[in-house]
Amino acid sequence: MPPGVRAGDRVAFEGPNGEQLTAAVPEGVPEGETFLVELEASRPAWLDEILDALVEDRFVSILDTFITSKCAPFLSPGSEGFTLEQTSIHQSYQRVYESRIESYLKRHGVSQEQFMAELVATDGDRNALINSLVVVQDFEAFAKMMLQRALEQ
Repeated sequence: MPPGVRAGDRVAFEGPNGEQLTAAVPEGVPEGETFLVELEASRPAWLDEILDALVEDRFVSILDTFITSKCAPFLSPGSEGFTLEQTSIHQSYQRVYESRIESYLKRHGVSQEQFMAELVATDGDRNALINSLVVVQDFEAFAKMMLQRALEQ
């Protein structure tokens, strides 16, 4: 604790991500001694903006229309697994999803790796979104989702 600072005074310090934070000095800390400040895990504001955009009604509707209009080829598996048409549909789905994410990442100067790391670190309130991002990357999960939609029609 800096000289002349007493219990209850606020001191400024640098947080783990380089941000400037302040904390009140607790009772019983002698001058010159250090004390620990417990920080609540918080996620960056850009993460919430991107996640909100991915669950926005208009975007969900775009994805739903895409899935509905492209699911029929998943009713018939290829002779050796999946067909070129199914692979092409998955790549188109990836482009739709990733273009939405990329525009927000660029706006905030965030890499895809940072985005995924922060998303995985969130406190479970976005599990459905994490699962949908897995579907974007995992062809077999995507094919299963498309088959399920085709069977529902």
